[in-house]
Amino acid sequence: MEEIANMLKKMQDDITKQRKELKSLQENISKPIIENMNLKFKEIMTKNEELEEIINNQQNALERIERQIRMKNIVLFGLEENEKSYEDLENNIIKLLNEHLNANCTLQDIESALRLGRKREKPRPIKITFCKLNLKIKILKTKKRLDCTNYYIKEDFTPHVLKIRKELQKEVDTARNQGKNAVLRRDKIVYLGTNKENIMYQD
Repeated sequence: MEEIANMLKKMQDDITKQRKELKSLQENISKPIIENMNLKFKEIMTKNEELEEIINNQQNALERIERQIRMKNIVLFGLEENEKSYEDLENNIIKLLNEHLNANCTLQDIESALRLGRKREKPRPIKITFCKLNLKIKILKTKKRLDCTNYYIKEDFTPHVLKIRKELQKEVDTARNQGKNAVLRRDKIVYLGTNKENIMYQD
């Protein structure tokens, strides 16, 4: 009986020893593998961060270029779509701007005019590019004169800015309901009459 107990103990000791040796072997094998994997992972993460920075820089550069291209643009809404030619379209635009905004606009002031989107029952908006920035600024300053008409004017913002403005609009509505004089200025909220300015989404 004692011999059997000793045999079992020896077997148990052997198993324990084998387990320790196996564990040690696994650790010796796994450690360099894990270290190598960690090294590779860090290299991949570093490259991803570098690529993200490059992409962000490129996106910012493209955004600046697109803003520059749209700098002299406005978008006019509500003008009846009854023109028979491009010349008719330009003349209708000039007539509206001069009659309602006293813009003193001529054919030489308009670089291009384009209806946006597919033709439908309602008149499509028109993207207007002026030859000079000062005329666009003048029109934007007087656009409130159109409040009692079927026409209205907006700036030609980039898709990136439009997305931000859509996200900020709820905050503007909430602020106005609280009696604050909040307005959207491009991609940020400005509280008129105060020094408070929301620049959360400003580039």
